[in-house]
This record gives sequence, structure tokens and C-alpha cells, in this order.
Amino acid sequence: MMSGCFKGKFYDDINMAKYAIRFAGHSLEHVSESLRDNEELVKIAVNEDKSDLQYASERLRDNKEFVKKIVEINGDSLKYVSKRLRNNKEMVKIAVGTLGRSLEYASDQLRNNKEIVMVAVKNDEKALEYASERLRDDVEIVRIALSRCGSNLQFASQRLQDDEEIVRISIKTGGYLYASERLQNMQELTIAALSIHHYDLRNIKNKYHNNREILMTILMSHINHYYWEYRPFNERLWDDYEILYHYILKEKSHFHVPGYLSKIHDVKKWLESWLKLKKGNGFTLYQNDYDISISFF
Repeated sequence: MMSGCFKGKFYDDINMAKYAIRFAGHSLEHVSESLRDNEELVKIAVNEDKSDLQYASERLRDNKEFVKKIVEINGDSLKYVSKRLRNNKEMVKIAVGTLGRSLEYASDQLRNNKEIVMVAVKNDEKALEYASERLRDDVEIVRIALSRCGSNLQFASQRLQDDEEIVRISIKTGGYLYASERLQNMQELTIAALSIHHYDLRNIKNKYHNNREILMTILMSHINHYYWEYRPFNERLWDDYEILYHYILKEKSHFHVPGYLSKIHDVKKWLESWLKLKKGNGFTLYQNDYDISISFF
């Protein structure tokens, strides 16, 4: 809200308006209609706050040359330009070249234009979401988007979410959980995904929480997980000393074993033997209803 000292003159006096916008944090929203049509003042306002373009006159928001200079700096200012300019290929191409996700504000026609969408997805990992349904089914477009961010698979068509080649590209950068049900049920693909990227283990299919090969893949990989992510794995797997051994190697100095270990005394004996072999000093072991926590010293 405008402070009392700017009432009156502020609305119609351009010098007062300039001062208020530059130094007092006021918005173009509070000036007169005539000043909202003043190019100099609008430029000052947008420079201070890009969203102020929405308060500019309809004439300026539809002035191609004026708007062009703004979207060249702030692509998401496309949101506030006229409907006509949001359907102007040159204008939209400039905007998505500056900020790909400004594709969201382009016309339906241009969001369905492959050239425009290609510029957007190359420039911004979050642009695919705003492409047309047709282009989210375009292999070339989706490949580029996935090379930037695997989770873009969630915005690809169902056909491509079920395409093994496409999904293999996505798993390198986090796309596995957006693959089709059929592909997530492929153990070989699941192993490939878990060995190269961090996924919350609580979100993988329940059937894999009983799978020794899956758990060993995770423990043998370079990927680190929080201890609570292991909790869904079946307790019987933690009675496997090879699994426990690799878990210890991974965590190094302090770790939690999820679930209840029925052979708690055997674990103590096994750890003592393991420490002698590794010439370690000792350990403390604490068990509650959820975890076994072991610290080495």
C-alpha cells in the first residue's frame, strides 16, 4: 500500500513516481493510467520488479519492440505480454531462449511448434512440462529433455515412459521412478538404475524389498543412502553376513541396520572377529524397535 507522503502527486507526477519506484519500493500498480503508458517509467519499474510489466498499458504490452527488450533479459516476462505477442514466434523464441520454462506462457500453437520447444528444452531442464502433448511424445525432444534431467520422464507420453531405450537414458539422471509399471517390474533395469543414481529405496517396488540381489547391488554401488531408506528391506536379508559386511564397509564408522536382527549375539561375535581382522579398536552396539546402531572407535 502507498504511504501517505506519496498520495496525490505520486499518481500523476512522473518524477515522484520514478523516485517512489526506485527508492521507496512502490509498484507501477499505483500510478495513473497515463504513466503506465510511459515507456521510460515502465522500463524503470520492470528493472526493479519484472512482474510490474503486468501493470503497463495494453499498448505497451502489445508493442513488439518495447516488449522484445524486456523478454531478452527476463524470459518469464512473456507471462505479461499481450495474447497476440504470446503467439508471435520471434517473441516466444527469444523468451524461451532466455528462460526455457517461459514456454508455459506461449500460445497453444507455439507450444506445439517443434522449433520453439527444441530451443526451450535445450535451454531449461524444466521446459518439457509445458510442451504440447504431441511434442511430449516426440523422441528427439524427449531425449534432449532427459539428457538434462531424468525426472522429465514424468512429462513424457505414456508411450515413451514404456520405451526401454528412452527409460535407460532417463535412469542416469533420476527418471526410473517415472517409468511404466512394466519396465519397473524388469529386475535388470531396476538393478541398472539403482547402481548409477540415488533413488529413495522406500519408493521402489515392494517385491524388491525381499530381493537379495537388489540389496547387494545397492550396497556394492557408489551411491550412498540414508539408513532409514533401508528399513523396507525384509529382516531376513539382514541375517546375511555378506550383506551386513558390505553395509559396514559402505558406512565405515557408524551405521544403522534396519529391522530386527534375530541373531543379535551372533552379530556381536561376528563384528568382534571382523574388527580383529581389520585391526579395529572396538565398537558399541545399541538396539531399539527399529534399528541396530553400531559405532566404531
